[in-house]
Formats: sequence, structure tokens, C-alpha cells
Amino acid sequence: TVHLPLRARLGLLSNLVDLLSEPYGGGSSTDNDDAAGKDDDDGITHNYVPIHAKRTPEAIHALLRPSEEIWKEHNTPEHPLNSEPFDLELLKECPGFVRRHLDAMHALLDADCLFMSSLTEMDKA
Repeated sequence: TVHLPLRARLGLLSNLVDLLSEPYGGGSSTDNDDAAGKDDDDGITHNYVPIHAKRTPEAIHALLRPSEEIWKEHNTPEHPLNSEPFDLELLKECPGFVRRHLDAMHALLDADCLFMSSLTEMDKA
């Protein structure tokens, strides 16, 4: 009775941590050379925390949920695509759990950011 709900919550937390901390920036070419022949792979420079900290969980979910067209094009057996970026309904059931675990993840995920304050509001509801 404890294992399955806790496992679901930890899975949700894992999805949110991945989503928030997904890296971008730096070089992405496979040969690491730009058009001038210079090595352009200078490493990852950013993650999405600063962007998502300014959004509600509902807004992030809506933004990242694949459209039907994207789903049909990219959901293949070799590379399956999730139909949901994270379980929003489960998040609404355990916002305090998520907030407490994300609290020390990044300085921008403080009580005043929209993402965390939305979790606080969900917890009050």
C-alpha cells in the first residue's frame, strides 16, 4: 500500500528534475567543428530552470505536451515518445512532496518563483 504510491511520486519527481535541469547550449555537432573548422564543443552552458521557474506547472505541461501531429511523427517503437511530459494529476495530489524535494535543487526555485508558489497554492487547495 505504500510502495506503489511512493514509487509513482518518486517517478514524478524524477521526471520534473529531468525536465527542469535538462541541459542546452554548447556545441552539439558530432564532429565538434564549426564552419571555420574551430572546435565548437565547449560544453553545456545552461539548463531550463531559469525558464521553467517563471511558469506554473500547468503552463509547462501544456507547453511540452506533444501535439497529435508531433506524436504521430516522432512516436516510434525505436524511440517511443511520452504522451505527457509529467503526470499533472499526480502532481496536484502531492504538490508538497514535490516542493519539499525540489526546494534545494536550484537557487531560482525559491518560494517566490511562480513554479514553486504554484505548488504551494496547489497544496493549500
